[in-house]
Amino acid sequence: MKKLFSVCALLALLSCGLIASATAQENADPGDQQRLLYLSMLLKDNPAISLLAARSISQAHGGDVELSDYVAERLIQQAGPKPDKRFLSAINWYIVVLGNTANSRYVDVLTLARERYELPQVLERIDAALVKVGAKVGNQYVPGSLNLEGKRQELNRWVQGQSKAARKEFSSVHAGQGLATVVTQLGVPDDMSTMTIRMSYARGTKLVAHYSGQGALVLTLRGGASEMWSVIEPIDESFPIAEVYRGDNFGVAQMIGNLRGGSFRDYLKFQGSIIKRDPALAVVLAKRLETFSFPADKLEDDANGIAIGMIARHATTNADLFESLKRIAANGGGKKTKAYARKYITWIERRQALPVEPKETEDAVEDGDAR
Repeated sequence: MKKLFSVCALLALLSCGLIASATAQENADPGDQQRLLYLSMLLKDNPAISLLAARSISQAHGGDVELSDYVAERLIQQAGPKPDKRFLSAINWYIVVLGNTANSRYVDVLTLARERYELPQVLERIDAALVKVGAKVGNQYVPGSLNLEGKRQELNRWVQGQSKAARKEFSSVHAGQGLATVVTQLGVPDDMSTMTIRMSYARGTKLVAHYSGQGALVLTLRGGASEMWSVIEPIDESFPIAEVYRGDNFGVAQMIGNLRGGSFRDYLKFQGSIIKRDPALAVVLAKRLETFSFPADKLEDDANGIAIGMIARHATTNADLFESLKRIAANGGGKKTKAYARKYITWIERRQALPVEPKETEDAVEDGDAR
């Protein structure tokens, strides 16, 4: 009897959250790992990632009460008369997720959200969701019941604690494979990000799974429930990014270190503001320009000019980056790459003491091209 009670108590503890113990996490099957991955994405302070997570939950786990509760809490915590504009699209998707559950458990949450939001487009979606969930019946989700920050930290520890020893070679992944299959082969990604660039298959927002020391997988939304995200392009690491970069933007670091051609140029344009704020990303760009002997094409040569301008922003106060610029000017691939490096070296030497940023770089980033 005592043993039976212990087993029941253990089961009760496991049902209290999505991640009940380290053992449960390590032994989770690929479907559960993908589910946990969506939750980790949902809670990130990145509107594009959170939006894609909400879409994924709605399509693949629409009836999952636990995941829907986290969506409800996210909706309430983002609420306000003037919510963060960056999260507006994600907020609309949180509402869609709750409406698509057709579960009256979320009547109170949606009603409270309607009182806190003022934007017409948000209110319109809330009204539509309230119709879908129907009349108030049974237990309601109580806002504040979930600790999002605590869960976010717990999920980060889970991702970091996943065993990488059992991973197969990154080269075993190919275009067309689904995310669940990839998780089975390689384990849970070390980071997730999004990218919006022009590539051969189309332009739009894509999901990117990052594996430190191996590479990145660009995924697109296909529509199936279990394999709704599928690989469209694997990108190998050309040098160990984790040894060069220390910061919170590993996904960006891996992409700027390995994308080639026009994709690299477009990515720099879209991520320019992040690179500008993170000096460690400039170090990755410098390492890249020293690693690749020659640009893949004219578009990459143009991108190298933009990259050098971004490096120069931080080289005025970073002696190591300044030395990297000198090496690039002497040994870098491509005439434009060398010319830009020499130009910014001269600018730094002449104006190092002045808190002025080079206008050429501003224009290059704004126009998506080097002048």
